[in-house]
Amino acid sequence: MIRAAATLLASLLAVAITACGPAPVPYAPYTDVTFYWQFRDGDMNVYGNFTALSPGCDIANVDHVRVTLNSPIGSQTMTVPCIAINGMPGATFTNVPTGPYTWTLEGRRLGFTVFVMEGGGDVFDFPFFYPRLEAVYPNMDLYYVLPTGLDCFSVSEILFELDNIVGGVIEYSSDNVYVACRPPPNNGFTMPSIPVGDYGYRYVAAVNSLGQSIAQECRFGLPPQVPIVQVAPSGTAATSFLSYATVACP
Repeated sequence: MIRAAATLLASLLAVAITACGPAPVPYAPYTDVTFYWQFRDGDMNVYGNFTALSPGCDIANVDHVRVTLNSPIGSQTMTVPCIAINGMPGATFTNVPTGPYTWTLEGRRLGFTVFVMEGGGDVFDFPFFYPRLEAVYPNMDLYYVLPTGLDCFSVSEILFELDNIVGGVIEYSSDNVYVACRPPPNNGFTMPSIPVGDYGYRYVAAVNSLGQSIAQECRFGLPPQVPIVQVAPSGTAATSFLSYATVACP
């Protein structure tokens, strides 16, 4: 009897000590969540390495990313610059309710979604996520030929603007991406994720190191039935022949 009473007393003390011990610390109800992103086109080329040294936004020609977060208590959508003020390709969202999430990330160019990614994860304790956004459309390669007597020793950059003839909107522009002059056979560049359709370019220009146009061609204003470029589902290559010009393109 004495031994049984002692065993019972020891058990009760163990329970009491456990009950009085430190309680588990619950997750905070809100936290910050950070996304760093990169992009992959239809040819499996990857743009960006999640750092400020190679953000990838310029090559993918993505100016903003729209982020939709879906939690058990609701959804919220935010559109942020592709590159943050610290140069990183991403964004931090503050005071986000903790818990399991699904999300949709849309890489946007001039208001159009051209890369997208869906995923999910647990949002606790200031997490970081590294999503890769996939191209929605095929690539288009634009090749250019410099006029006779002009070469890439005197041309430092190619400027251009590709317009959707039917919609009358700019689809891709060198405003956000650097296109170096390259001699044949590499005298071209890739425009990733271009919606299928008919296009024309307002201008293609070769500029020198001072930013002065030394050769250009203007093709804006042609009727819709005469597209300069037709982008097929598999992607097509267009050739633009630069010519000497003394007046600026409209």
